[in-house]
Amino acid sequence: MKYAWIAPVALGLIAACDSQPGLSRLSLRLMNTPANSVTSVVLDVARVEVHVEDAAQDGRPPTDGSIDQGLGWRPLAIDQPIDLAGLHSETSARALGEIDLPAGMITQLRIVLNPKGKHTATIDGKTCPLATAKVPPTGIKITHPFKAFHIGRSLRHAVWIDAPLDQMIVPGNGCADLKPVLRIRRFQTSGKDVAID
Repeated sequence: MKYAWIAPVALGLIAACDSQPGLSRLSLRLMNTPANSVTSVVLDVARVEVHVEDAAQDGRPPTDGSIDQGLGWRPLAIDQPIDLAGLHSETSARALGEIDLPAGMITQLRIVLNPKGKHTATIDGKTCPLATAKVPPTGIKITHPFKAFHIGRSLRHAVWIDAPLDQMIVPGNGCADLKPVLRIRRFQTSGKDVAID
């Protein structure tokens, strides 16, 4: 009886340590805006990174280059190829995973590609290598203006990231170039929509 009583207490302590009270959880989902004649765009994604700043700051604009090399990036490992085609709606969006974040403000998101990965596009029925020379080593960032999202403590958030293939896929080099463009389509906190701009 003594051991039967001690074991649940020990398990409860372990669970409490794992939960990390005070952190909020962000669910990331990927979708796209389709492009004519493009039926497949496969990117070997290394990770997704979320930039969080102290809530006391107003948040730097997405175009601020100092964010790229600064602190505050929280990674979510992906390490697999993802076909962007077919993810045309919020319901068909690809779930990338969830990440725990401290209280603060989300000021930027970026998708980091595997530099040694295979990136391809299928255009008009022809599959060919997709040139990624225009993509910075730091990744593909959100390129439109948006306000920083408040994280708070012990909350659940969800973000839909839009990869607009009609803007990202640029014909050239015998196939196509990948232009680094990303947008935020939707953001929710506790199941309620939050204004993007």
